[in-house]
Amino acid sequence: MAKRKKTKRSQEKYPALKKNLNLKTRYEQSDYDYIDALKKQAMSKDKVKAKEARDALKFLNDFTEGYINADFRKPATKKMFEGRYDLVKESYNRNNARNRCQLTRARAYGATESYEDIIENLDEEITSEFTEDELIEGLDNLENGEAADNETD
Repeated sequence: MAKRKKTKRSQEKYPALKKNLNLKTRYEQSDYDYIDALKKQAMSKDKVKAKEARDALKFLNDFTEGYINADFRKPATKKMFEGRYDLVKESYNRNNARNRCQLTRARAYGATESYEDIIENLDEEITSEFTEDELIEGLDNLENGEAADNETD
């Protein structure tokens, strides 16, 4: 049996806490401001503070694996969410919704930055093509069941 190739993610001590080792669709969910400070504290000479920081990093990594990544294969993550079926179901539902969301997928491959960009682009397209009166008239025609003016004869 061939050995599995080691990946960057498998070689990292806390892979769930590094954004570049996770899916791009999860970037916004795992936004921890204090990770760098905890990593510095974990390397400090004060053994008690360093151990507390390492324990906090391990807890955050395991929590992120379960709650955000919906990956409950590791024993520590399994134990953390044991008996909390509501949180497990919520994690799976959130993960599935993220995978279905077209905006999230578009952001992941760089097609758009945010929802506001889409709205702004739509506003520009609508205002450039139609005047307000034309839009109102078109909506009135739709309500009355009349055919639109731009249909071909």
